[in-house]
Amino acid sequence: MTLNQDHGRQKHSKALTRRARLHSKKGAFPDAVVVLLRNLCLETRSPTFLGRAVGKQYINLDLLRGWIDTCVSCHGLACETLHDAELASNSLYVDGMRFIDVIKMRLATAWVKSIKYVALSYVWGSAEMARTVMGKYQSAALYGGFAAIYDTLPRTIQDSIHLAKSLGFRYLWVDSLCIQQDDEQDKKRLIGLMDKIYGSSVLTICVASGDHANAGLPGICQPRELFQDLGRCAGMDLLIVRLVEDRITDSTWNTRAWTFQERLLSNRCLVFADDRVFFLVVDPDLGCSAINS
Repeated sequence: MTLNQDHGRQKHSKALTRRARLHSKKGAFPDAVVVLLRNLCLETRSPTFLGRAVGKQYINLDLLRGWIDTCVSCHGLACETLHDAELASNSLYVDGMRFIDVIKMRLATAWVKSIKYVALSYVWGSAEMARTVMGKYQSAALYGGFAAIYDTLPRTIQDSIHLAKSLGFRYLWVDSLCIQQDDEQDKKRLIGLMDKIYGSSVLTICVASGDHANAGLPGICQPRELFQDLGRCAGMDLLIVRLVEDRITDSTWNTRAWTFQERLLSNRCLVFADDRVFFLVVDPDLGCSAINS
């Protein structure tokens, strides 16, 4: 067993993390960390990142909003998107991009430079996929166009629409619906702009749970099955947590080249893996940090 104490090095944070790392040289059990469990009665706001007992069935959306707001307001240039830095190429603005307007439930066209949006990273798998094609484009662009076909959309896309709206975002980018699938020129143009599309998004929803697009986002619209390994030792409440990357590494989503680049290009990711959701922030100074619910 190795014992680690990591000190936050961000200029805007006084955060400390104290944790014991569990490792078996013989591989008797997966790597994990032991952390102190937060006492809500004593530590409503603490400078130390402690373990937290989380909701059993549904994810706390207020907590997710807090993670995003903290990153946007405190991390500065470390988590700046291409949108914020105005580095996206002019070709991204010329013809506009298609997005799902989750308020009016229609396919909308907008310049990336003019809006803040969420992107979705997921695997299609064996699910029956809804696709935007020329024959469906006009109806999808009408007010409520997606509401009429909502029940036919894969569950992952349904849940992502609900999540984006709940987090306060109006626009969502989904490849199967925002790229005209029967237009080879449109596909070629947009596939060549994946770096700009994901690099300019405020947030990317990464679905590392399940093997297909009907798996959904656990704990958003459907209850999740959650287990936390809690215990008490020497008068201290403790929590054993599996390492974030181990959960992600074992997923089908992590094996695909498309989703690999989508994660790599995104500065902020909400990663749904197993029964948890993790907020990953790519920081050139600190590497990749994560918090979970």
